Amino acid sequence: MIKHKSWVDGVSRLRGDIKTRHGFLRLDKNERVTAFPEDFFEQIKFKMTSDHLTAYPEVEGLYEGLARLHQMTKDNFMITAGSDAAIRHCFDLFVNPGGEVVVLDPTFAMVDIYCQLYSAERQAVGYDRQLRLDLERLHNVIGPKTELIIIANPNSPTGTLISEEDLNKILVKAAHFQVPVLIDEAYYGFCKQTAVSMLRDHENLIVSRTFSKAYGLAGLRVGYLLAQTEITQLLQRFRPMYEVNSIGILAAMKLLEQPEIVESYLTDTEDGRQHILKFASDKGLPFLDTQANFIYIDFGDRKQAIMDKFSKAGTLVRGGLSIEGFETYLRISLGPVTAMRSLTEVLQGVDF
Repeated sequence: MIKHKSWVDGVSRLRGDIKTRHGFLRLDKNERVTAFPEDFFEQIKFKMTSDHLTAYPEVEGLYEGLARLHQMTKDNFMITAGSDAAIRHCFDLFVNPGGEVVVLDPTFAMVDIYCQLYSAERQAVGYDRQLRLDLERLHNVIGPKTELIIIANPNSPTGTLISEEDLNKILVKAAHFQVPVLIDEAYYGFCKQTAVSMLRDHENLIVSRTFSKAYGLAGLRVGYLLAQTEITQLLQRFRPMYEVNSIGILAAMKLLEQPEIVESYLTDTEDGRQHILKFASDKGLPFLDTQANFIYIDFGDRKQAIMDKFSKAGTLVRGGLSIEGFETYLRISLGPVTAMRSLTEVLQGVDF
């Protein structure tokens, strides 16, 4: 056996399914579920040249676009390959073997994986059966051994949100121990609350964003971090030679230039949310709305049969929530009414 970090032996990773998800109604991973406008593709194709494939990526234009968007300087940013790379870079900078990392439980799966890969002591803060986060425990576990706090806000898979007031209390307590706090805002857009305005008052705050959700570029793996320059200058030392690929840069910059594309999708998705919530209400199905682009519907003992029905119809959904009391729920990603109607039509005729 080749010598390696012994704790990595306990990390289990699954490979992706060899079967394609393309062409299905994908309501399982909270992606954009309808196509981009055709003229958006035409604009990208018009801009694309062979150089985008043969030359190394030129990323400074995207830094400038993000600086304009947030009215900050380029030095406040680090572009990353999606939110998961943003989280990993925070582990790179802040977390030592045996150090404590405060996390929500459950949360984005890569958080727990990085805790294992970096041999961190995971301090998990959970939810009760009403999906109320134990904020008192979160406050109490922050201490001299804490090296990083990670809060997805809204959180996935719970879809819950921590208020600005409570975030401020967490930041103040963490600052007392010189602990950085990463707020992952992957679902910003679907949720309008943001911690970005708090950056000026908290030198220990880091905010991560992604182009995968509201922007709809999940296949291109583009994200970024925002923080005060003292932190971003340190994080920049861990960036790869080129942060993201040329096509991802091109598409992200095009969307920054045309915010109406994103705003239109957000509006249409909210309409889709209301459509499916009305369907669940009319059918007497218990449901859980969220602050993100997904909801949960309780199908009771019919859950597996409903999943099979969706599968046969070419509709992909995700199983329940790993919290007691939510075992019979299905998670359904949201999209415009056309997509939600396709989902509800599959259920027409089912006797609930």
